[in-house]
Amino acid sequence: MCLTGCSLTIWRIEMAVISDYELIDLSSLEDLYMAMAKTIENSIIQAGGISGKDYTIMDCYRLAQPFVLEVFRTSSSTMTFSAGK
Repeated sequence: MCLTGCSLTIWRIEMAVISDYELIDLSSLEDLYMAMAKTIENSIIQAGGISGKDYTIMDCYRLAQPFVLEVFRTSSSTMTFSAGK
């Protein structure tokens, strides 16, 4: 039997613009940025936000930026990032 939480999870998956991740390395700037943006998106969705109407993927990344920069500042000696592929 599926409770209300089940339908909410299905709706979240359909409405999310940032892909879920299975593995993440928080010492990687790219992974940290995506995790923060995904956390913000989850919060927006839980509050009733709809992608494309209330927010975009760039909104999530812009809102995540101050948090990511703070973590990067405090752990920059151990943080890694790629310069491209």
